[in-house]
Amino acid sequence: MIDKKLVYKIFIISLPLLAIILANAAVAAHFKNFCLIKLIFHHECWGCGLTRAFAAFFRGDFVQAYNYNHLIVIVLPLLFCIWLIYLKNAFLPEIKDESVQVDADVKQ
Repeated sequence: MIDKKLVYKIFIISLPLLAIILANAAVAAHFKNFCLIKLIFHHECWGCGLTRAFAAFFRGDFVQAYNYNHLIVIVLPLLFCIWLIYLKNAFLPEIKDESVQVDADVKQ
């Protein structure tokens, strides 16, 4: 039987690699624009260009990534922090549980 916790941990660890592969594949495939805001209002939204920016960033072209979307300097560190939180929760859940247990014992 497959251990679901192990699969979850492997998935969490591989998430950045998966994001890099998908972003580069989307850019290489020259997907048509699928932004609803741009299709309806004919103006770019705040997220337009982020996929290209991610792909450029992970290729090491930081200036081009910034030119595609200036929010890459906010979004990328934010996603990295969220990934770290998921990693912590996947690999250190017992520490969180023990601290709750210790707090409950102190109150009694």
